[in-house]
Amino acid sequence: MITLINEQLYKKKDVEIYKGYCPNKALFGLVLQTKEGKKESKAIYKHVFPFFESGKGIVVTTEDKYLWVDTNLNLTTISALDEEIIDSFYQENSRCNCNGTSNECKVCRKGIIRSSVNFKKVEGEAHLTTYEYRTSLANYKITLLEVEGVRIRYEHLWRICDLEDNLQELVDDLETTEPGAYSDKIIDICVYEYISEEGEEGNWLTGYLVKISRTDTSISATLNDDKIYLDLF
Repeated sequence: MITLINEQLYKKKDVEIYKGYCPNKALFGLVLQTKEGKKESKAIYKHVFPFFESGKGIVVTTEDKYLWVDTNLNLTTISALDEEIIDSFYQENSRCNCNGTSNECKVCRKGIIRSSVNFKKVEGEAHLTTYEYRTSLANYKITLLEVEGVRIRYEHLWRICDLEDNLQELVDDLETTEPGAYSDKIIDICVYEYISEEGEEGNWLTGYLVKISRTDTSISATLNDDKIYLDLF
């Protein structure tokens, strides 16, 4: 597990807690550093929130269960009401140690380690692929409609393995370049996949129309001094 030096979750006197990350599992853990030495939890969490000043934090398990964690990395249960509130918050992405300066980094994408809870594939109609994506500003529905035939010109040409990352980056860029104008936006893309079967090799091309719809605003939270401060965008 890698200690993410840019993700300090807590610091008080001789106690420092950092977010850890296992690239193989794509899961997070906790790293406790004190004058007595270093202690690590296992990388078993989908997300880790910053700690309160009082020394309590919140982790999200792979079963989407929320738990309190203290400065000794001990876990306790959280109330159903608090869990429901926390579940509505935007869960920040993490910063890799390379800060995006290495094009060959195997841990991140452009310096960012994305929180998996912000992006998920949902049930849709037979001919549609639908995702839900939450940013710090808003929640989005991303719908992909497969189109027949292949055209010469597309707005974007992506490898199939990069599709989900590129969809998120597409929305991120639109929030910056076209603020307020990215709801119900239509973009055409082409996705290619290398196929090798029965002695034939080549790239399989599939065209899609991508519709990006903003559904509502996000809620962000500052965990501070046993209080939760909400920001509505």
